Amino acid sequence: MKKRIEFLFIGLLLCLLLPTPAFAQEILGEEDQTPMNVTIVESPIKLEKVTAPTFGTYQKSAHEQEIQATSDLLIAVRDQRENKKSPWQLTYQLSTFTNGQEYQVKVLLGQGKLSTNQSGEVVQATPQKIAADPNEAGTILEAYSSQSTEYYYQIDKQKIHLELPADLPTGEFVGKQLVTLLNTPEID
Repeated sequence: MKKRIEFLFIGLLLCLLLPTPAFAQEILGEEDQTPMNVTIVESPIKLEKVTAPTFGTYQKSAHEQEIQATSDLLIAVRDQRENKKSPWQLTYQLSTFTNGQEYQVKVLLGQGKLSTNQSGEVVQATPQKIAADPNEAGTILEAYSSQSTEYYYQIDKQKIHLELPADLPTGEFVGKQLVTLLNTPEID
C-alpha cells in the first residue's frame, strides 16, 4: 500500500507541475511572446541610374521610318558583392508605343561601352546588339565585375534607332523602357 501511495503521489505531483505553465498562460491570457526582428536588405548589386534615350520630332510618312535617338542610353550599376566571380547581365525591353492606341515599334540598339570608376581598369564584358520587337527583352551586356564598385554602360545615340510603322497618326507617342539587372550564377 505504501508503494501505491508513493506512486500515486509522484503521479499527481507530475500532473500538477507539468501543465502549470500552459495552464497559467491560458488563465492570464498570455501567449508565448518571443521578440522577432525581420530585416530586408538591399541587394549588393543594383541599378543605380538609368537614363533613357530621347527622340525628337519627325515628319509623318506613308512609309516605314528608322529614326535615330537624340541622346545616349546610360546605365549605372553598383556592385558591392563580396564574391564577384559570377557574371551579371543587363537586358533591355521597350513597350508598345501608345497614342490613344498601341503601335508596334521595333528598337535597335548597337553595342555600347562599359567603363568603371577606376581609370584604366580592364573589365571582361560582352556588349551585344539587339533588334527587339515591343515587349521583347534582349540581353545588351554580360559582364564580370572587377575590383571596382561602379560600372557605366553607355550606348551612343548614333547606335540607337526605332523602326516606326508607316502611316502613324500625328501626336505624341509614349513608350516605356525596362532595364533589368540579372545577377547570374556561374555554372561549373
